[in-house]
Amino acid sequence: MKPEGRPGTSCISIINTVLNWHISNVPGGWNVDVDPTLQIALPALGHGKVKGAHPSAAGSLTPSRGNKRPASEASNISTGLKRIKMETVGLPLEITSMLISNLLTAKPICILSLIVPDWKICWGEALDIDSGIMRVLSYTRQEGISRPSTLSCSFEHQREDHILTPMTVFDPNIVALSKEFTLEYMKRFYRTHTHLFTLEINTDSPQPLCSEIMRTILPFDDEPATSIKMTSAPIYEYLRHVAVHSPLNLLSLDTSAFERAGQMNRLDRDRSAFLRLSWSKMPNLESVALDLRLYSHHTNTRRRCLSKNEIIARANEMGRHLKLKTLVLAGLQSYDFFYDYERKSAHEIEQLETLNGEPNWIKIFRPAVREGGRIILVDKLF
Repeated sequence: MKPEGRPGTSCISIINTVLNWHISNVPGGWNVDVDPTLQIALPALGHGKVKGAHPSAAGSLTPSRGNKRPASEASNISTGLKRIKMETVGLPLEITSMLISNLLTAKPICILSLIVPDWKICWGEALDIDSGIMRVLSYTRQEGISRPSTLSCSFEHQREDHILTPMTVFDPNIVALSKEFTLEYMKRFYRTHTHLFTLEINTDSPQPLCSEIMRTILPFDDEPATSIKMTSAPIYEYLRHVAVHSPLNLLSLDTSAFERAGQMNRLDRDRSAFLRLSWSKMPNLESVALDLRLYSHHTNTRRRCLSKNEIIARANEMGRHLKLKTLVLAGLQSYDFFYDYERKSAHEIEQLETLNGEPNWIKIFRPAVREGGRIILVDKLF
């Protein structure tokens, strides 16, 4: 997800409500009969003003307590206003937390609509899916003795099968408040919501398919550990939910421009760049969703961009560092639905190295999920 979004009005509404509540509950009351020029508006948040609020010298958003005292006769003549001494009072932590919680409230959406939107397999209640074209395989790892592993296979994506995940857009208006508020908002934003990274074309970049936001935030194994991204309060340390989408049109794009620029090898490498993420630097991840349709696509058959051995190697790397609640993999088996999963139990699937001569992806990726965690394989025949 790009950390950007359209400026909205909900932010100023929430802030006004909470600040006004805070002002009305300060012991001793607040002196609000002050010069209108001291009614500081929150910049870039809209046209509303919060009376009595101003940025302190430290940059934090704080209500201001007006303390009137008699002004000199000269000042009364020259300005017609009483001199006011301002004393800042810090916004309580519970109010800050309430503000941020409200700003980050969002209705969960199905993660399949994020990583494979062009497959159109998740459109709410009105699903237009041909039976047998699409398959969702769901595996849940055993948790303790009383909860054995489970396995289900469906050729429909029903409402009860939604893999719901929280997601909202970053509100750029927040940076107008204060440094401290913004930092806390960003931490909560990255920790609590799913962040979608989409591959896109950039012929001028040394990584022609990695978007700028992807290069800026996510760590890769082939990057130097001394880079600024790795050392200066890296955002990726806060991430808990990551999704990567590779649009299908990137698999059939005109590559002549890349051929002329001698970038075909880089292009092929970037098609699966997200598999080279440095999972060891993101051990706190709770859910990961990867668009791996390249593996089953005829482009991979022709270009050999991504081999099964590469996927297995990266799965092993994920298993060494991650203990996910949810792992969603799209497109790993979108070339062959011949294997009948309904004939096997979850325990049997856990023991098999291959299925119908192909890798058993459930067993391969199983170490990357915690006890009680889920692996979802979603496929649609090309």
